[in-house]
Order: sequence, then C-alpha cells, then structure tokens
Amino acid sequence: MRHPLVQQLIKARYAQDLNQAQLAERMGRWPSTVGAWEAGSRIPNMASLDEWAAALGLRITLTPTPPTRETS
Repeated sequence: MRHPLVQQLIKARYAQDLNQAQLAERMGRWPSTVGAWEAGSRIPNMASLDEWAAALGLRITLTPTPPTRETS
C-alpha cells in the first residue's frame, strides 16, 4: 500500500500530464527510480520526497499532531 503523500504526488504528476520519465528528468533521476517509488517497491526518503514535490512545483510541509489511537 502506498503512503498517502506518495499518492498525492502521483495525482499531481497526472494533473500536470507528465509521465514518469519526464518527472525523472526534472529531478535528475532514473525513470525506474520514480517508477519504483510510485509502485511502492522502494520508499523515498524525506529529501527525495521534497525533491519530487519541488519538481512538480509543490512544497511539503509537516505539522506535528498527537498520535491517533488505533482501534481493534
């Protein structure tokens, strides 16, 4: 299962009508890396997520919140 942040970045790529190779070129990465991130077979670190967002003209902001309680 993909992280919601990754899902948002994928949606942003689609909205800009970019393919993975075009996004990878903007980032200076291999298209296979972007593909692996989007498929969930590799997990990007925070710096890579920030780079990914920037390549789409976006910015990632984090807001600390209390943990949610897990229910059974």
